[in-house]
Amino acid sequence: MKKFLKHVNRGIILAFLAVLCVAGYVVFDNARFKSAKPEIEQAVQQYMEEVRSVNLAAPGERIAKTRELLEKYWTKPQGNGYYGYTKTDMQDYLAYRESYASGDPTVTDYTDVLKDVSISQNGPHGAKVVAQYSVSLEMSREDLIYPVYGLSAWDGSFLSSRPADNGTDVVQSFDYQVQISMYQEDGQWKIGDMYAYMSEGA
Repeated sequence: MKKFLKHVNRGIILAFLAVLCVAGYVVFDNARFKSAKPEIEQAVQQYMEEVRSVNLAAPGERIAKTRELLEKYWTKPQGNGYYGYTKTDMQDYLAYRESYASGDPTVTDYTDVLKDVSISQNGPHGAKVVAQYSVSLEMSREDLIYPVYGLSAWDGSFLSSRPADNGTDVVQSFDYQVQISMYQEDGQWKIGDMYAYMSEGA
């Protein structure tokens, strides 16, 4: 009987230690992720700033600059639970659009606002970012299927444009709800997949 109780007690102790180890890991992992949130948000902000620069570039340069953007900020998605477009999807779209991208209108001004950024943990080394991204493009002419390079993996779907204040350009405005899966790779947070829901801005 004593031998049985001794084994039971050992089992209870081992189980208790296992629970403590798991709880300690969870606490540590949550603290680690919480401290990483500012870095993740900064990575998203930097990416959007570069998206702005890409679209302000000359029409004939945008494809090459977007490809550079993908190499710098994107990585392979992890797992099977992604629903947005991936780096490969973006590359495929650029290959499709390359033959006529030089005919895109000139973007003379690009005003954007990134707000309501929400960051949650997505797996042991991942994060899910949800944000609102509003953009106003001033362009040399109307182009309702203009894609926002670096943000879209398909042609745009603007409903209308309005005259710009200078009397010659047009303005196309829209709002995105952006969902991004990010993963830490070599100390840097990179995009695994992204999905942007577009609706025409007010």
